[in-house]
Amino acid sequence: MLASTTPSSVALIGTTTEEANGPQPPGGGGSGGGETNGIPDMGFYQVVKDGVKILDSSVRRLTNGVLADTVKIGFEAGNATQDGTGTNVLGTIENAALIIDGVQFAGDGVIGAPRNSSYPWQISMDTRFLENGDHGLQVQVTWRNPDSSDNNHQFLTRYSDYISITVSNFIYYPQWEPEIGEADISAYFLKTACTNADWEINIYDVSSNFVQKLTGHTTDGNIEAYWNMIDTNGVARTNADLDPEFSSIVVVSDPGSAHTPKKKQRHKDWPDHGMWTICYQDFFKFEYSQNNYMKGSINAFANTAAKYGGYLLQLPNTDTNIGQTYPTRYQKTNHLDPSITQDAVMKDQLLLEAFLSLTNSRNFYYNGHANANVLASGGAVLGGIPTSELASYIKHRYRFVFLDGCNTANGNLDKAFGINGPGVFALTYYQNTGMRPAAFCGYTIETFYETGGPRTVNGITYDDTIPNDVPFFITNFIFYWDLESRRLRNAFDSAQVNLSPVEGWLPGNNLQIYGYDDLKIDEYNQRSDWP
Repeated sequence: MLASTTPSSVALIGTTTEEANGPQPPGGGGSGGGETNGIPDMGFYQVVKDGVKILDSSVRRLTNGVLADTVKIGFEAGNATQDGTGTNVLGTIENAALIIDGVQFAGDGVIGAPRNSSYPWQISMDTRFLENGDHGLQVQVTWRNPDSSDNNHQFLTRYSDYISITVSNFIYYPQWEPEIGEADISAYFLKTACTNADWEINIYDVSSNFVQKLTGHTTDGNIEAYWNMIDTNGVARTNADLDPEFSSIVVVSDPGSAHTPKKKQRHKDWPDHGMWTICYQDFFKFEYSQNNYMKGSINAFANTAAKYGGYLLQLPNTDTNIGQTYPTRYQKTNHLDPSITQDAVMKDQLLLEAFLSLTNSRNFYYNGHANANVLASGGAVLGGIPTSELASYIKHRYRFVFLDGCNTANGNLDKAFGINGPGVFALTYYQNTGMRPAAFCGYTIETFYETGGPRTVNGITYDDTIPNDVPFFITNFIFYWDLESRRLRNAFDSAQVNLSPVEGWLPGNNLQIYGYDDLKIDEYNQRSDWP
């Protein structure tokens, strides 16, 4: 049955212990591409040493001088681990991404599972997304764990050695805003090494037709310009279907010019009240939660969403032609259920994508397995929704997204929802750009939600136990964000008080917020709220 509280339309080479466990200071993650029909490409199995290593030739090129423009980084990757039978296997590569100065790279910097045996792999980095100066670089690689009975490690993520690089570009854009504001403002933030120069920005539509020119002068190297979306003929270029994106070339008087990244224009048909999509994976039959606290915390999120615009969710049903999102079906190697087929998992994922694509859906909470570029992996059943597929479905921008799963802040998942990390921005930023304040929340590590090993309760054997502190963090957060009307970051911080660590990890630690961290629970969630 469809429930809604409001009417709805509807591993590699030369690793160390530190590399295997996470980013090295000050280095710190990613995914994308290489998928078909929502199923990440299987890639291939490569017999290599264990670890992640940037090729020596790339290290020399990256560290032997000052970098500019786009550079390519070659790397090798292999992950020797054991499956459920104790057999050593390499696993299947899901994606690789760049980590700069401990956080995700602001540019693309992401590749998906390889389609062929070309090896080693290569990833591109546009250095103009970085401030001029010194930075720390690592490559992060994620594998699908061949042993899905390991509840805390459905994906395996490892890092290369940290290397230092120096970047210098004449024109660069470390604060680039890739979205066009809801108030029909296109903001251009750039920098130039020239501290006293005239500049111009020539803007072109998707068919490469010239549409407008912005001009100015900089005395400190900063370039800040705003286009009101009116072209040279006085025509408003605000129809996202006709003008989905714009490109531009910035010209500084001396010595030259540079292409900028494209700016995306999303649909702006904000509903009277933004709705919520709520989804979780069906892992409760494998993991024990005392008094059902874990499922209760997710239900609490749904009940809270019901007060602020309503929610979209599809409960379990018997119609084989319809998926479900509350929960999505999930399979494990040690609990094989013949009814949970790849087709069933795919139906669930397609329904979730359909919900997320609805213009009424502007808030999203997900609880389950994930990695930096794949949401809702099917476990022992191949599946999962990659960033590229999410981006193809979602044509509008979201206000709030919380992806409560491993490494969800380390890739491009934020960009699929139009909330681009990394970074936190004050309200004045949104006022200047015409962007509706929004927040993306995700983790930069593999979170530890289960512990203890097998146990039997009321005749049912579970693989692990979910400590109460895990659901308590979620319910505490909802309490502070909703009932006490706290702002987002304060609500998350307060939710950790008096909790105990789980396997050395305190629930809520390594939770990253991209965007507006002062957001209140229903703030800017209605059409009349903004601009």
